Amino acid sequence: IEGNEILNSKSNYLIIGAGSELKNRLVSSIFKQNNKKIIQIAHGDSYGVFDEPVWSEIGDQYNADFIIGYGKGYKENTKLNLFKTNKNANYLGGSSKTILNIIKIKSNTNSKEFKFIYFPTTFSGISKRYGPHRDMPDKLYIDWQMQIFKLFKKNIIFKIHPKEQLSKFYNNEIKTFKGDIVKYFNNYNVLIFDHVSTAFNFACSTKNFVIYFDLGTRKLNDLPLKLIKKRVLYYKINNKLPDYNQIIDDLNKKHFDNDNFNNEFINNFCIDDNKKRIRLLTKV
Repeated sequence: IEGNEILNSKSNYLIIGAGSELKNRLVSSIFKQNNKKIIQIAHGDSYGVFDEPVWSEIGDQYNADFIIGYGKGYKENTKLNLFKTNKNANYLGGSSKTILNIIKIKSNTNSKEFKFIYFPTTFSGISKRYGPHRDMPDKLYIDWQMQIFKLFKKNIIFKIHPKEQLSKFYNNEIKTFKGDIVKYFNNYNVLIFDHVSTAFNFACSTKNFVIYFDLGTRKLNDLPLKLIKKRVLYYKINNKLPDYNQIIDDLNKKHFDNDNFNNEFINNFCIDDNKKRIRLLTKV
């Protein structure tokens, strides 16, 4: 909707994506002034995981009367948020279709050989250091990624974020791939992350090994962080990386029993009853 169409719209509802985007905030404010309802559709294939301004009532939930999210954990996990959530919004949890499909994929951990692939987030450029947590300078991040490359003895693939515009930062020594991330789950059995994102949620729904190096670029709620630690090999990065042999030892000892990965994180924050959500939407 553009210009006068907004002012002249006869619809009683406005459906938006990210409530933190300026255009959505302006349009939703016009609708609210005319006593109309805002339906905000979440992205990222999980909901209720972060305790950050961008996911609070002043961020993505701005002006929302209804939030279409993922999982049931959001309702049960926001009481202790530092950044307040929108208490006036009705939350409608459902399931990520992509995650439901990934869950059906057979185990990829039976191979005796560990094949590593790393999923970095985007570089910040001049516009994406929005803080207070996602605030890492690009120079520091590329230095960190080179440490990852060397830690795994250069035997690792980098799967570049689909929105990455600064891939020139990577030297020719690093093998970088693009495209649909799900196809890589079949070829690599150790999935490595340093940023909780859509790709991370997809990875946790696989039956592959997942490594999470926590750089502090996301502030996670206590419950999802606790459940994530049950699913992944978790390393809090303060001063240095863990030793390569320690990681291999941890992979060999990790309490993963083939198909019996801990799915509490996915079940709470990515999956819920879609039929129930549809019934609730028909009553809106």
